[in-house]
Amino acid sequence: MAKKYTSKKKCCPCPKKTMRKTRKTRKSRKSRGKNQFFTLMLNAKKTNKPAFTYNGKRYKRTTTKNGLVFYKKA
Repeated sequence: MAKKYTSKKKCCPCPKKTMRKTRKTRKSRKSRGKNQFFTLMLNAKKTNKPAFTYNGKRYKRTTTKNGLVFYKKA
């Protein structure tokens, strides 16, 4: 006896297949640059200075336990 093939009935209506969305390319933005304090601080870090002044205030070099270098108001 040969089997009869019956069409499968769907129990619920499936949504239509959608096309994959492609990623949008981002436009490159022009960087705004660093402020004056930050440029002075980075320059002091690079040259290993113990302190620098900004707007009449002095900032001293300090380090954390794990070696992170930053400048703090003196």
